[in-house]
Amino acid sequence: MRSSRRCRATHPSAALALALSLLLTAGCGDPEGEATATADTPAIGGVPGVPERGPTTIRVGLGRDPTSIDPRHLADDEGEQIVRALFDGLVDIEPDGSVAAAAATSWTIEDDGLTYRFLLRDDRFHDGTPVTATDHAAALLGALDPDRAPFFRQDLLAALLGADAEEVQDVVTTGGIEVVARRELVLRLARPDPLLLHRLADPVLVPLPSLARTDPAAFAREPIGNGPFRMLGPREPGAFIRLTANTAHPRPPGVDGIVLQVYATDVDRQQRWADLLAGRLQITAIPPEQRDEARERFGVAFEGRRGRGLYEEPGASVYAYGFATDVAPFDDPVLRRAVSAAIDREAMALELAAAGVEPADAILAPALGGSANGCAHCRYDPDLAAQSIADWRASLPEGAEEPQVTLTYPRGEGHVAIAERIAADVERVLALDVRLQSRDLGALVRAVTAGEAPLFRYGMRAALGGDAAALSLLDPAFRPGATQNWVRWSDPASVELLGALRAGGDPQIARTLEAAVLDAAAVVPLLWSRPDLVVHPDVVGFHLDVTGRWWPELLRLR
Repeated sequence: MRSSRRCRATHPSAALALALSLLLTAGCGDPEGEATATADTPAIGGVPGVPERGPTTIRVGLGRDPTSIDPRHLADDEGEQIVRALFDGLVDIEPDGSVAAAAATSWTIEDDGLTYRFLLRDDRFHDGTPVTATDHAAALLGALDPDRAPFFRQDLLAALLGADAEEVQDVVTTGGIEVVARRELVLRLARPDPLLLHRLADPVLVPLPSLARTDPAAFAREPIGNGPFRMLGPREPGAFIRLTANTAHPRPPGVDGIVLQVYATDVDRQQRWADLLAGRLQITAIPPEQRDEARERFGVAFEGRRGRGLYEEPGASVYAYGFATDVAPFDDPVLRRAVSAAIDREAMALELAAAGVEPADAILAPALGGSANGCAHCRYDPDLAAQSIADWRASLPEGAEEPQVTLTYPRGEGHVAIAERIAADVERVLALDVRLQSRDLGALVRAVTAGEAPLFRYGMRAALGGDAAALSLLDPAFRPGATQNWVRWSDPASVELLGALRAGGDPQIARTLEAAVLDAAAVVPLLWSRPDLVVHPDVVGFHLDVTGRWWPELLRLR
């Protein structure tokens, strides 16, 4: 069954609130431009809009324009949400976290987990052309192309036979991807990957029609997919994106269409709140200061994850700083704990309240089963910080000079505001000399991996949804030798824990691993982001995944 990222600021500007809100999502692109009303997009509530298409059209407010809705160039949550509505990959993730059939009607796993055989439905793109196994194979190969691979998705298919070869086509010649027949596709792995099916649900792996190759600009404006919705005309950058039900889909949606309204200049979300109250929106993020009124008016989502009402439970991302645990002086956990306890996360969250954040005292948010009750330094404790720094200083060789502490962070207004806050706290509480250093993201990654930036901004987010979320966050960050193990975590016990951690498995394993990392203060969690999303009572069937995804094809109106 298918269903479907040093002047201490005290009052953040609207620009800062926007910058920080972007930092706490998966996206790495910026809005394409400000909304501009046109002759066929009459203004609704002060921002451009479109007339309702039919009696069961749901209107959704977007805080920014998707950077791209071409599956090959996804860079933000908004773009991913739209692509998932327009396209079906081989499999998908259900709201309950399980893997479900999508374009593949069934699959078998053979050879002790090294061979996956998919049988495909008799499928067509929205323009009527057939979707074949060759189209799915081409999409998988495209994601392996180093010149095209979307950021942070290079490891999706790393386990495929031939994936580590110099030439992408070697995946085919070695048998990693084989088109057996028009509706049969085989994937062969060099090593077992228990998360392969979850990875295959990523929206960058969906099949593409010939237009994507022959006229990529036209395709980017109006993608042609094979999913439950299709485009109703080309996108209007900065204004809106209209989707209409694909009635030929095996499981057509429960509504006629979706209008995704872009509120590019509505940084404080006040216009979206006004339009929600006026009935012009049914799903939208709201201003953090309106949470209390939203609870009173609309209620609270059931278990924080489904139904109507306010969604405010933090999801699968954490804004953090990390230490290179094998680089002096941060190879000493006593110093790391002192730094962590010196940071006033509550004050930081209050300072940045307009961005919809709350202080984080764990790596895994509560929705992912995290628990940091025993992590004393994960909360502001100046007495603990002072004692820890005194212990560290007492351990220094006689006459040794204290090193300068350098905070390295990516360029951007939101990043610098947080770095300035950390520096002020560390200097005030620990009396350490702190220096700030901003770098382009690529340069930061190179410096961190080379051990040249031992204290650095560390954004962590689950790459996979459903019951694989906690594993997909912890495994790449703390598996010894993994390319994203920037903190150089090398605890042998973690290998065993990660080996035992499986999608949908015992959450205590994830908590045990998290507790070990936090006890050693390898990571300093700082902020979680809240969705602050309201779903109007007229909407039925809404589910929100911890990664921020929801399923438009399951929605209907009362």
